[in-house]
Parts: sequence; C-alpha cells; structure tokens
Amino acid sequence: MQPFIVCGDNSVELAINSLENVATIQLFNIMGELIYNTNSTVKNGLIAEHIALENTVPGGLYIVKVLVGNKEYTKQLVVQK
Repeated sequence: MQPFIVCGDNSVELAINSLENVATIQLFNIMGELIYNTNSTVKNGLIAEHIALENTVPGGLYIVKVLVGNKEYTKQLVVQK
C-alpha cells in the first residue's frame, strides 16, 4: 500500500500502513539541504503524522521523503507565504 501524503500550503499530512516499527520523515529544501528530520513510531501497522510549517520554513519548493523499512517515498511540497 502506498503512503498517503498530502501537502497543503503550510503543512504535511501523511499516513502509512506498514509492519515496520519506525518511519523516518524528512524535509529537504530545493538545494537538497535536510531541514526537518524525525522518526515516528508505527502503531498497529499505521503511522499518522502532521507537520506544521507555518513559522518554520520560508516559502519555496521542498521535498518530503518518508523512509519505511527498505522503501522510500517522496513528494514535492510548495510552501506559500
């Protein structure tokens, strides 16, 4: 099952169905610099995470990367200010 990643103007919502115990969520700016990194616990095979970006990053293009086990998922995010 593919992860559910929704990128709004100033937030990221994601949900992943996985048998793994931990998922790593990363946010990169357009220059490839890692600006957000967190590990999220997978509970009962699911992870649900909300990342608020209103006051943490300037407007621009970003890449959201989710690492679960040996799988990697990415999605573009545009933050508008």
